[in-house]
Amino acid sequence: MALALVTVATIGTLVTQKSADSAISYGITVGDFPQYTAQIGQRLYTANRFSNNVSVVDLDTKSLVTNIPVGTTPVDLTEVGTDLYVMNSGAGTVSVINTLTNTVSNTITIGTGTQPWENTLVGSDLYVMNFASTTVSIIDTVTKTVTGSITVGSGSKSGRLVGTKLYISRINGANVTVIDTITKTIITTIPAGAGAQFLTPVGSYLYVSNQNSNNITVIDTVSDTVVATVPVGTQPQDMILAGTDLYVTHFNSPNVVIINTLTNTVSNTLNVGNGSSMGVLMGTDLYVLNRLTDSVIVIDTLTQTIVTTVIVGDLPLDAELIGTYLYVSNGSSDSVSI
Repeated sequence: MALALVTVATIGTLVTQKSADSAISYGITVGDFPQYTAQIGQRLYTANRFSNNVSVVDLDTKSLVTNIPVGTTPVDLTEVGTDLYVMNSGAGTVSVINTLTNTVSNTITIGTGTQPWENTLVGSDLYVMNFASTTVSIIDTVTKTVTGSITVGSGSKSGRLVGTKLYISRINGANVTVIDTITKTIITTIPAGAGAQFLTPVGSYLYVSNQNSNNITVIDTVSDTVVATVPVGTQPQDMILAGTDLYVTHFNSPNVVIINTLTNTVSNTLNVGNGSSMGVLMGTDLYVLNRLTDSVIVIDTLTQTIVTTVIVGDLPLDAELIGTYLYVSNGSSDSVSI
């Protein structure tokens, strides 16, 4: 059963809180254009792309603690112990925040014009996808230095670890690069659709959303071969597994498409409006962010029906599930909805 969702307008922001038993609303104003979020202990960190800082929110008091200056255009965040690694895409650097003191302890140079964006932690190595260059950089999080790079082609987008193999999609290409993280070398390159970006493991298979060819590529990670291609809607985005069903959001199509992963066929579609991006699964309920309608759509995955729609802040971009609360960062309203 979906948790109750209530919205309340407060000064300067629109706030959402969901609770099974009550409806208490909080409003948290953060930096300019918060996008990516990360939780460390009882703190939520938001990377604010246009104010070049990271906001720290206290989860107990639901209030802003501080803003930490970092590099230009901070995006993805990754927790490594008590350190938070911040990708500064505009500066070509990575800021390391000591979360015990909430200060920057190190700045690691990737390179001018590289646009470090998303990243994947493999043991103590952080693989950084450099969107504007042809490389993936490897940071040793013990020494906090760049120890190597691997050429994969421009537009590297997402990384997913399967065993000791790291799969990296390329939105500027039509393939997925497979890296052996033991030898730090490329094993193979697997063809996918145009604009390959999001990756979701399902058992021994990896599903790739191809936003420019409007389909999903299914890769057997044992043989590293393509076993199926599933047509979906326009510009598929995130893919969320619920049981044996894979829910596919679409930015430029009104539907969430449901793929039966046992047959790799589309079993159902749900109209949530254009602009759906990421989704977060809580129990059997799927919470889908819609950037164009400034809302969160709640889907019951048992009945495959829409339970409710909740208006949040302007341009919801990311969400972090913490306990029974869903924290939604709203890029254009510079706020976090709870």
